[in-house]
Amino acid sequence: MPKRSSSLERARNQEVTLEILPLNAFQSFRCFMHDYPTLGARYCVHTEYEIHLIRKGSGHYKIGGKIGKFKAGQVSIVGSRVPHDWVSDLRKNQVLRNRDVVIQFSREWLEKVSKTIPEITDFESLLNQAQRAIIFHGPSSEQAEAILENISQCSGIEQVMKLLEILLIMSRPYRDWE
Repeated sequence: MPKRSSSLERARNQEVTLEILPLNAFQSFRCFMHDYPTLGARYCVHTEYEIHLIRKGSGHYKIGGKIGKFKAGQVSIVGSRVPHDWVSDLRKNQVLRNRDVVIQFSREWLEKVSKTIPEITDFESLLNQAQRAIIFHGPSSEQAEAILENISQCSGIEQVMKLLEILLIMSRPYRDWE
């Protein structure tokens, strides 16, 4: 029986896939959980920014050209057009249910909001730095994780407020991220 490749080998050998995300006229951004493995969990690139929480498991991430280890609780933000994936170490036939919480939003949406709420431009530096991807640690990660764990249970303006709260946490100068 052939040996299953490690998450590191699988992360290294992936080809990037262009992902076109469908627009929804009734939502400003996408917020969802997904299992691993699943068709949507692959090395992909899209124009939206992505906030990502790993809820379960461990393995290796590949973000841009960087490969590193992840474990449950990792919170990150990945910039527009930055290829990314998180490859879990699994036993044969294992599925991690609701492994990830994912939020995807466009910079254009925030720019439109900033025309009415100029304070939104406070997130500009975060979005620029996210082009290299940011993985959070310490207080920033813990605070964002707590909100991400529950954001999918919210809807409407409450969900928008939660996203803005996460962006605020991520934009604070804690410097507890890489």
